[in-house]
Amino acid sequence: MATSPAAPRLHPAVADLTAALGPDAVLLGDADREFYAQDVYGAGPPPLAVVRPGTVEALADAVRIATAVGLAVVPRGGGMSYTDGYLPVRTDSVTLDLGALNRVVAIDVEDRYVTVECGATWKVLHDALAPHGLRTPYWGPLSGLRSTIGGALSQGSIFLGSGRYGPAAESVLGLDVVLADGSVLATGSHANARGEPFFRQFGPDLTGVFAGDCGALGVKARATLKLVPVPAATEHLSFGFDD
Repeated sequence: MATSPAAPRLHPAVADLTAALGPDAVLLGDADREFYAQDVYGAGPPPLAVVRPGTVEALADAVRIATAVGLAVVPRGGGMSYTDGYLPVRTDSVTLDLGALNRVVAIDVEDRYVTVECGATWKVLHDALAPHGLRTPYWGPLSGLRSTIGGALSQGSIFLGSGRYGPAAESVLGLDVVLADGSVLATGSHANARGEPFFRQFGPDLTGVFAGDCGALGVKARATLKLVPVPAATEHLSFGFDD
């Protein structure tokens, strides 16, 4: 059932979302909903509500509650996109702001991997890894101060580190993804119950299914990425061509 954006509190799902996540995690004001309906170049209709889950469990609850009554779910990372990837196209939508899922869960210096929540920015990850002299092979887009891990993975980002190591998805070992029914799917090394996250492939590459999907197939909650040593020194070259 489509709901007027002028009356978000009238939708029964709003009460359920507020009860499950708390009033501070559900934004209903006109200014908030209009802000979250914009990216760098465009805007969509304001969503019914903006939900800011603080845990993976709360994220799963929010998705389950929204989809159970037919609402569209639109995940949003740092809001630095210019691809329309997180713009609502229907008023009966819920925008998920992943910014509160921003913790670095584990850094394994010896085995060279890091697990991080997907709402963390690339700067948060960089600062956590810097004391160890390590970074991820792909280590962020131009807007990495604000852009999130999940956003880059969702957009198939190619930027810092890509010349040698490829796009963002090639640095990923495993994901925890919240599916439309609120269940959490473990892909890649996250699905290996008896080992550390060294390898991504244990059969079909389900991790790749969710890389570059703009969040349409599931909401990325946690990611494990490879680590490499930070170069001891870097130099830069510039080239010019007549044609």
